[in-house]
Formats: sequence, structure tokens, C-alpha cells
Amino acid sequence: MPAAPKTSAEDIVAAALKLLETRGLDAVNMQAVAVAAGIKGPSLYKRYATRDLLLDDVAREGLLDLEARMGPARTVAAKARAYRQFALERPQLYGLLYAAREEGGDLVARRGEVAKPIIEALGSLAAARLLTAWLHGFVSMELAGAFRLGGDTEKDFEWGLSRLLESSGDARG
Repeated sequence: MPAAPKTSAEDIVAAALKLLETRGLDAVNMQAVAVAAGIKGPSLYKRYATRDLLLDDVAREGLLDLEARMGPARTVAAKARAYRQFALERPQLYGLLYAAREEGGDLVARRGEVAKPIIEALGSLAAARLLTAWLHGFVSMELAGAFRLGGDTEKDFEWGLSRLLESSGDARG
């Protein structure tokens, strides 16, 4: 009888990502991931010694997706719209990217690589931080259903984005 095929790290990350997106971050524990990946706990621990190491790989997948969405965008405004769309379409994964947890040092460098085109386009780290803080605040409130006063959030997003870009000296949008 042939040996069962080995479960790859990609398969494990895919199982963890599916758990994250369907049941939330708290549901992503080592036992649940092992079951979802169709492996025994010890096999999972051979690949990932801790939950945080596994979540690092899931976060890397999120950064790859975010980078793929923002990369083709030609303007800072288009990159901001792609960022928002990512957050709205993958809210649990977006939440993981901002979760307070221990994460591998290489993720800081990866985040920098994803942000580099925005920093360069805006001409300063301060302007990029302002834009990122506003974007994160806006989409976090949007995801939480915190905009309860009515109005059109799409128009409000565009209004805020245009004001930020004007104030940063990037009126090109």
C-alpha cells in the first residue's frame, strides 16, 4: 500500500486561512488547523512549532494578496481604493494583519515592501503614515458597522481620500 501523500505547508496555511475567514481568528488553533488539514497534531507541530509561526505564514499570504491588488494601481488614490477593497472582501485576514500578537521580524520588512510604493509616491514616511492611519480607521469603522448616521460611505471615503491627498501635496489622486 503506498504511503499517503504528505501535507504541504501551503495546504496547512490554506486550511488555517479557511478557518480564519469562515470562523475568525479565535477559531485558528493548532488542533482545529490539524483537523482541517487532515493531519494529526504532531505532524502540524513538525511544520509549525507555534500558532504564531503559522499565523505569520497566513499573514504573509494576506500581504501577498494586498500587494497584488495595490501593485497594478497607478495612483496613490487607486492604491488606497485597492487597500479598502481588500479589507472589505477579506475582513478576517485584514484583521489578522493588524492583530496585536507576536509576529516574525520578517513581516515588518514585508509590510515595508508593500508600503514602499506609497511612501515613494507621497514623498515622505509621515504622509504615508497619515494615509495608512486614516485608511485603517475608515475601513475598521466600516467593517464594524460604526457609520450609523446615514449618508454614503463610498462618497465619504472619496471625500476623505481626496482631502488627505491634497494636504500631502499629491492632488493627482
